[in-house]
Amino acid sequence: MSRLRRPGRHRLAAVPVGRRSSANFQHKPHQRDKPQIMDARTVHYLARNPRALLNYQRTGKLPDMRVPTSPLITLIDTIPRRYHGLIRNVTIGPTLGYSRRWHHVTLAHALRWLRPDSPTPIDSVASERFRIKGYQKSLTIQDLAACCGYVPAILLDR
Repeated sequence: MSRLRRPGRHRLAAVPVGRRSSANFQHKPHQRDKPQIMDARTVHYLARNPRALLNYQRTGKLPDMRVPTSPLITLIDTIPRRYHGLIRNVTIGPTLGYSRRWHHVTLAHALRWLRPDSPTPIDSVASERFRIKGYQKSLTIQDLAACCGYVPAILLDR
């Protein structure tokens, strides 16, 4: 049996598209000509997601693997992890910097929705779609407590 090859499958590098006349040939570097550094997380993501790999082969741009940040994520990072399971009935909404209301059982569950553990492109993180981009208010534990059903008293005393 002969192996069939799909057109364009063997091309991994992106080439600039356009007509060039031999009279005024000047190569201007494109954005795609810049070498991009691919780390192990990105290689793993591309190996597991065919759509992302095809997008990389087509455009030459690597997926944006930044970690999401927001004032709420910054606040949650200051709370010790042992209390994440004790803070219950968390409602994320406009008072915390997100456009819609989302209910979570614990703060740990809310943090997993805000910032997934697995490497994910920032456009695929669900919470980024609903984050109010201009929200820059510095949140306190009292702001979080107003949106929760139960917060341990030891955290409120801080």
